[in-house]
Amino acid sequence: MFGYIIPSKPDLTIRDFNTYRAVYCGLCKTLSNKFTASSRILVGYDFVFLTLLSLSLKDGEITVSRERCNTNPLKKVPVAKGNESIEFSAAMAVITAYYKLADDMSDERFIKKAASFATKLAISRGYKRAKRLYPEIDKLINTEMENQSGIERNSTSSTDLASQSSANGLSAIFEMLSEEENTKRILKRLGYLLGRFIYLCDAGDDLSDDIKYNRFNPLRNRLSQNPAEDEIKQAVEEFKGSLRLNVGEIASTYNLLEIKNYREILDNIIFLGLYTSIDNIGKLKTEIVTGEKTE
Repeated sequence: MFGYIIPSKPDLTIRDFNTYRAVYCGLCKTLSNKFTASSRILVGYDFVFLTLLSLSLKDGEITVSRERCNTNPLKKVPVAKGNESIEFSAAMAVITAYYKLADDMSDERFIKKAASFATKLAISRGYKRAKRLYPEIDKLINTEMENQSGIERNSTSSTDLASQSSANGLSAIFEMLSEEENTKRILKRLGYLLGRFIYLCDAGDDLSDDIKYNRFNPLRNRLSQNPAEDEIKQAVEEFKGSLRLNVGEIASTYNLLEIKNYREILDNIIFLGLYTSIDNIGKLKTEIVTGEKTE
């Protein structure tokens, strides 16, 4: 699953890349072992960032061991041992994916609807466990998805309104990373901004398909009734400019946090990786960890 909160791999040191990969693989292992084997397909870069951010606010660093890869048992990889931060991120990945898949099942294309239904069924047992662990987050995400459905029924909804549910959901999740009131306030704002960023990047990526299949997209209001491909591309490029301005506010909010660990990786993501995600909108994505292409 490709995310938008990614590092700029060429600018990571070998040590930091290995740490990032260990957290990625640790999250994958935790999804499989603590929830369901099928849940490991939900591992994504946005939740690796959530894990690293959580770890960065605590004293001490992760323990890494070499273990066999779930998808390639013949290969041993560095894996961050499961801890509270990794398990929390895994649960959040399951809960948010469950509701996203439920929303995708409303897609008019049979193949996507069937795939979403099959995946939702496969992770349902893991979802029930995550829901028991974090019922308040489950309730909030459910409410926000219902609000999102109402917003999307209005084709004239603005980008600010359309991105609000995603922003509110991630805001609540980020807020749970600390018990200290000032830090919670900063995390809440950071989560809101990143949730909005993720939603809008996704809208930019999906614009052509959403026009083709007559689906809701808040960027559609910037175009003529029957836009040509050149007009769509131009609108996306202009939209990228406004997203770059949003990254400035994300960075300013992030700078307010007291980071104890993994600053180099987090700085890379915030100050370089987010811009990479913007540049990649509308392009074929390349996996950061595996080097394989995703659809």
